[in-house]
Amino acid sequence: MKHIILKSAALAFLTLGTMSCADDLNISPIDPQTSSSYDVKQLLAKQYASLGLTGQKGPDGNGDMSGDEGESGFYRTVFNLNELNTDEIIWAWQDNEDMAPITNMAWTSASPRVNWCYQRLAYDVTLHNQFISEQTGKLPDDEIAEIRFLRALNYFEFLDLFRRAPFKLEFNGELPDEKVGIDLYNWIDQELTAIEPMMKEVGAYCNSKDFGRADRGAAYALHARLALNAMVYTDGQVNDYQKAKDYCDKIISANVYELAKEPKNGYTGYQQLFMADNDENPEAMKEIILPIRQDGAKARSHGGSTMLINGTRCSGMPYYYQSNPWQCIFARKDMVGKFIPSLDVVNATTTPALSHTTNI
Repeated sequence: MKHIILKSAALAFLTLGTMSCADDLNISPIDPQTSSSYDVKQLLAKQYASLGLTGQKGPDGNGDMSGDEGESGFYRTVFNLNELNTDEIIWAWQDNEDMAPITNMAWTSASPRVNWCYQRLAYDVTLHNQFISEQTGKLPDDEIAEIRFLRALNYFEFLDLFRRAPFKLEFNGELPDEKVGIDLYNWIDQELTAIEPMMKEVGAYCNSKDFGRADRGAAYALHARLALNAMVYTDGQVNDYQKAKDYCDKIISANVYELAKEPKNGYTGYQQLFMADNDENPEAMKEIILPIRQDGAKARSHGGSTMLINGTRCSGMPYYYQSNPWQCIFARKDMVGKFIPSLDVVNATTTPALSHTTNI
C-alpha cells in the first residue's frame, strides 16, 4: 500500500491559510477570487491531482511551489523518503542534489529533499482546508468526506515520516499548531472514523468513469495501515493490531475486490495491474482500491510513474515504451539474489507497458 490518485486537474488556489511561515513554505499565491467564476468539479479534481502532479501545466510551468517540479510532488517525495535510503533500491545519480545524504541516511533539517516532502504535504493540507471550508454545505457530504480523507492521508504521511505535523483545519491567516505522536495519531483515527459512514460504499468507484476517487474502501485501507503501526506512531502507548485486522476484514467481507487472475494477451492477471490500460481493464481494476491516476497526455510529470518507469529502464530493454530511459534506479544485487538465483532468468524476462495508475 504505497501510493494513491489523480484525475486531470485545472485551477490552483492559495493566498491565506498556509501551513507554516512563508520562509518555510515558498508557495505561490494563486487566489481563485481573482476569477469571476470557476468550476467546482475542476477544484475537486485539483484535490486529487495534487497526489500526482505538481502544478497546472505539467512539469514545466505554473508549479504549486517554487523549484524543480519534477522533485516536488506528493508521489515522488513520499517515495524518495520511504525507499531511497533502504536496501531495496539504489539511485545511481548520486550527484543529484542532496541524494548522497538521503541514500546514506545522513540528512539534516536543512535537507532539500526532506523539505520538499514537508512542504508538499503542508501545501496539500492547505489546499484541502480551503476546499472543505468553502464547499461544505454546497456539495454533497460524500464529496466533502472524500477531501477530508485526502487531508487525513497527508496528515498520515506527516505522522509516518516526521511523527509530527503543523496542524490546522481552518482556511484563514492564523498560524498552525503542532500535533505530535499520539495526539496526531488519535486525530487521524477519529477523523477516519467520522468520515467513513459519509463516504460512498466500498467499491463504489470500481469499474466506473469515476475510477480513482476515494470511497469507504480507501478509508478502511488507510485506517488499517494507521492502526497496524500504532505502537510505533504512539511510542508504545497504543496497541491497535485488532483494529487493523477489523478494517482489513471490512474490506475483504465487502466482496468487491479480488485478485487479478485471468490471463490476457499472454500476460498474467498480476502483470495487468501495471499496464497502460489498468484504468480500463476490469481484470486489473477489481484489485485496485485507490490509484494515483496518470497518463502521458493530460497528466505529464517528471515525478510519478514517469520517474519509476524511466528510472528503471536501460537502452535496449524490450517493451519499455519510453524514448528516454534514465537508467538511474537499480535493485541492489543482494536483494535480487534473494528471489532470483540466476540472472539468466532476469535477462530472459520482458517488461509490460507504462502504467497509467499507481496502486495504493
